[in-house]
Amino acid sequence: MKTAIVTGATRGIGREIVLTLAKENISVVACYHKRHDLAELLKEDLAKINANYRLVAGDISNPHVLNTIIETCISSYGSIHYLVNNAGIFERRTIEAISRNDFDCCLDINLKAPFFLIKGCIPYMKSQGYGKIVNISSTLAYSGYSYGAHYTCAKAGIIGLTKSLAVELAPEINVNGVVPGFIETTNLSEDSSGRRAERLKMIPKNRIGCPEDIAKVVAYLLSDHADYITGELINVSGGLYI
Repeated sequence: MKTAIVTGATRGIGREIVLTLAKENISVVACYHKRHDLAELLKEDLAKINANYRLVAGDISNPHVLNTIIETCISSYGSIHYLVNNAGIFERRTIEAISRNDFDCCLDINLKAPFFLIKGCIPYMKSQGYGKIVNISSTLAYSGYSYGAHYTCAKAGIIGLTKSLAVELAPEINVNGVVPGFIETTNLSEDSSGRRAERLKMIPKNRIGCPEDIAKVVAYLLSDHADYITGELINVSGGLYI
């Protein structure tokens, strides 16, 4: 049985990734910060499909939490086959309003934590001669954004990290990225009807994406069908920014 670590696992894209992988008989270590109520809901859904899973709570900007995640996977399943770096934070702020602490917190979660979680998983993947890593970026890394320079910096860094490690870790380990566009998550929940209409005009597919759209691509990249794919960034955005 294959094993996977998924961060940001209790809501939105991360939740759907966990459920999708569990349905494919992959044992999942699902990591989240502090929303224990959402963790309980995830547990209920995982129980319905008789999933094999572990939940790990904690702030992934803390190195001890990253170590706990890895140790939980190894102690529970003896291996780490897949890693999905999905967790992220987003705060809508102009550069004048972004403090040094804001910038550091954003990069700690969105870029440094994926970097060091990968670093911690690599020895186990190398020892088994196999591993697949998927990093979640954002189309904002390409387009820029007026109210989130710290976020776009981090997500652009994820793209560079993905490409660099695809070269460095080949041929045993595949490293790819998924680049979501506008997805129905909490970040869009405060959209006015006017703002929603503006978004739709930018999308050739004429709909906002859903977490399942991302989870399906992640599952594909982790599957045997994608064994010859590495260093790629797959845009899942309905044609946004073509």
